[in-house]
Amino acid sequence: MGNAGTGAGASSGASGASVCASFDDEAGAQVRVSMLNKTSAPIYIGQDKVTCSAEPLFQVAGADGAVLPSLGGCRAPCSAVRKNGGVGCPDICLFPTSAALQPGELLYTSWDGLFLVQGNLPKKCQVVDEGEPSIVCDQAKRIQPGTFTFSARAGTALDCSQTTGNGGCSMCMSDGSGACATPGSLISGTILTAEATVALDARYGVYDAPSAGSSPGAADAAPIEMLTVELVFMNQCTQHHSFLSQRRNSLRP
Repeated sequence: MGNAGTGAGASSGASGASVCASFDDEAGAQVRVSMLNKTSAPIYIGQDKVTCSAEPLFQVAGADGAVLPSLGGCRAPCSAVRKNGGVGCPDICLFPTSAALQPGELLYTSWDGLFLVQGNLPKKCQVVDEGEPSIVCDQAKRIQPGTFTFSARAGTALDCSQTTGNGGCSMCMSDGSGACATPGSLISGTILTAEATVALDARYGVYDAPSAGSSPGAADAAPIEMLTVELVFMNQCTQHHSFLSQRRNSLRP
């Protein structure tokens, strides 16, 4: 009887640990993304309003058209809440940064294939008893192979009037990825959009399950000949002509 009781307890404990671990961040992917300025003038990729958070240079939407929530800079990861109780965000406002691209210049960046979902950590998973049946937290979830639409916006000018005392922008500086970044700047002028719809699979570094040996939050090993999601900024008249050509082709029998 004693042995049977011990076995049941161990099984229950393992099951409970598994349930709690299911709230941890999932392993990411390595999706390469390139941005090309195919216009005849410099452009600036970034955001057009101050949001107090560091927004990514591009957005990703699922097959249903809904934009996947990015992880952002202020999180309450369920794994951290599980160990330390409720966590808060620092009371700071991050200024936006824009990346400059000269005509013909190409910028390489990447996407981790993760998006944010809200969860409720049950009481049995809380090391610190908050006195609540559950605590709201968030989790980084991994995309599955499928069709996704990448989009980015760029302006033909910069605006620093909302972020600097004199309204002038500082000189752009290398950000380590090859881009020339201007801190405290918003995109302005004529706004251009680049978009690409891609079926992400193993060729792009997206797998049905994390690669063997991946730990939560770690990225998969990328294939040797990995494809790249390409975002191309073109002059407005060129974009319009391209859209009409695609539209005519789609209507042909």
